[in-house]
Amino acid sequence: MVPRTKRKNSRLLKDEGQRRREDEEARDVNESVDHLLFECPFAKAVWYGSTLSYAPPSDRAPRLLDWLKSWDLLGVQDKKLARETLSRASFLYWYLWRARTDGFFRTKDWTPQEVISTAERAFLEFHSAVVVPNSLPVTSPTTNTSEYGKWEAPPRGFVKANCDAAHPQGGISGGLGIIYRKHDGHLHKALSISQPFASAIQGEALAIRTTLSQALGYGYARLLVESDCKQVIDYIQDPRSFPPGEVAVVIEDVHKLCSSFASISFHFIPRAINSIVDVLARKALSIMCRTDWSITTPWLQDLCVNEAIGCTHGYFHQ
Repeated sequence: MVPRTKRKNSRLLKDEGQRRREDEEARDVNESVDHLLFECPFAKAVWYGSTLSYAPPSDRAPRLLDWLKSWDLLGVQDKKLARETLSRASFLYWYLWRARTDGFFRTKDWTPQEVISTAERAFLEFHSAVVVPNSLPVTSPTTNTSEYGKWEAPPRGFVKANCDAAHPQGGISGGLGIIYRKHDGHLHKALSISQPFASAIQGEALAIRTTLSQALGYGYARLLVESDCKQVIDYIQDPRSFPPGEVAVVIEDVHKLCSSFASISFHFIPRAINSIVDVLARKALSIMCRTDWSITTPWLQDLCVNEAIGCTHGYFHQ
C-alpha cells in the first residue's frame, strides 16, 4: 500500500507537470498567433501594403503586445489620430486573422490586397455609423479633401514633386516621402527614405533637398515642388531670409541645386492634400533603407487615382 504522503506528492508532481505542459502549449499558441498575424510573408505584405505606417520589424520576431504598446507614443502626440489609426489597425488585424482562418479551412483564398480593401471598407462603415458630437467626419486616406483644395497637375513638359517628412517625438531617426508625377497624373516615382534629423523643420528641408537631387538623377529638367511646410518654402523663396542654423546649410544646398534645372518653382500646400507623401514618409519609419516603390503598388495606385479624379487640371478630362 502506497503511503498517503507519497500519493499526495505524486499527485502534486503530476499537477505541476500538467501545468507546465499547458504553459508550453499556451506559449506555442501565442507564438503561432504572432507568426500568423505579423511574421509570415502574407501578414507582412498586408501590413506593409496598407495605408498604415507599420511594418513588422525584420531584426526580431514581432509580438502582439509590443504592437499594442507601440501606439502609446502616437496617443501622446495626437489623441484623435491615435483613435482613428488604432481603429483602422484593429479592422486590419481582424480581417487578417479571418483570411488566415479561411485559408486553414480552405473556404476562401484571400490576397493581401483583398484583406486591405475589405478592412478599410469595414472601418469606414463602422465610423459612418458612429456619431461623435462636435467632431469632424472620419475619411479614408484615399478620400480627396476638397475643402482644402485639390491636387493640380503640372503643365505638359513639367514634373510635379510632392515631399514630406515624418519625425517621431523624441526620436532622431525620421523618414522622408517623395513622389513624382507628370501632367497626366500618373505615378512616375515614389520613395520612402530613412533619414536621421533633429527636428521637424530640418526634416522638411531635407525632404526638399532630397527631392531636387533625386529629380536631377532621374533627368527631370522642369520641376514643380510642393511641401506642406510653409516656413521652409518661405526660406527658399526669399533669398534675404535668415533661416535657423539647423536648416541654413540645407537651404543653401537647395539654392545651389536650383541652378541645375531649366525651370523650378516651390509651392506651399495644405497638409490635407499632401497625404500620399505623408504615408510614404511614415512608412520610412519602419524600414532601415531606401525603398523605391513599384508604380503598380495597389494602395499607392489607389491614392494617386483618387487625387487624379478630383484634379482641377483639364488633362484628366481629355
